Amino acid sequence: MTDETRLAAYVSTWREAIAEFVALAREIPEDQWDTPTDLEGWSVKDNVAHTAHLEGVLAGTPEDSVQVAEAPHIKSLTGYYTESGVVARRGRPMADLADEIEQAAATRSAELDANPPVDGPELPPPPHSPAPGRSLRPGGPAGGPTRFPTTIGSPPASRVIAWCAGAPP
Repeated sequence: MTDETRLAAYVSTWREAIAEFVALAREIPEDQWDTPTDLEGWSVKDNVAHTAHLEGVLAGTPEDSVQVAEAPHIKSLTGYYTESGVVARRGRPMADLADEIEQAAATRSAELDANPPVDGPELPPPPHSPAPGRSLRPGGPAGGPTRFPTTIGSPPASRVIAWCAGAPP
């Protein structure tokens, strides 16, 4: 199997999964939107909002800037970013979220048709990647102090990216 064939199969699987996900979201009765899920702190509708957020980001949709309050299920800077997409969509009906996912997927799908993915040469690790045996998980590298306070609101994505690349908080 060539790289192009393998990558085309991944894109096809994504398209099928998105279509099925949107159809399911449209079928969920309103009295089940607030049903808790296995994802701590999130309802069924929150999961759909999360998908709408990430599909929109990947399609190039501008992100809303919202404040995210501390919550027990938010344990890291990434958690605040993830939560921000859900918070920004909390008041919207499920049909609007399904429409957002569908529109973002259509944008991405057209881009993938125009510029199919290809495997490039293997890249070296990023310059600020942790040394073997070290981690940037909550609690900081190798269990040291956390480098970015988790009591902040929702930082802009550029700050998250800069922090992950080694910039000070």
